[in-house]
Amino acid sequence: MVAGLPKDRSIWRSLAGLVVVVAQSCDMGWFVRLPNRQSYFAAAMATLFCLSSHVGSASAQTSNPPAIVEVCAPCHGINGTGGDVEKPNLAGQKSIYFREQLLAFRSGKRKHPDMKPIARDLSDREIDQLVIYYSTLSPN
Repeated sequence: MVAGLPKDRSIWRSLAGLVVVVAQSCDMGWFVRLPNRQSYFAAAMATLFCLSSHVGSASAQTSNPPAIVEVCAPCHGINGTGGDVEKPNLAGQKSIYFREQLLAFRSGKRKHPDMKPIARDLSDREIDQLVIYYSTLSPN
């Protein structure tokens, strides 16, 4: 082990799993195919790199939303504040919850007459873009 790093390998195994997910969302598919991807230190470094790029892009997204936001904006607004009970606030929503709800609308597990025709056509990438954009907004 590298000096100063925790000796508990379970932390690094968990981090390696997270890196695979983050690397895929960062379009770093090349990382997932590396033969030494189980190297826990490499996993930690790749995660830090990916997360830092997401943090940097999050503030940029608030001024320049992805094009798919135009689909949600008529009801939920560009800033994610729906305005009333029928149009829930998406700004600052927990990303895991938000993603699960969009997937549930898309699959038909969660039903809403306005969301059904919108969600069924969303790709996984568009869902990811919406989740990243709205979850990084301030829930004013």
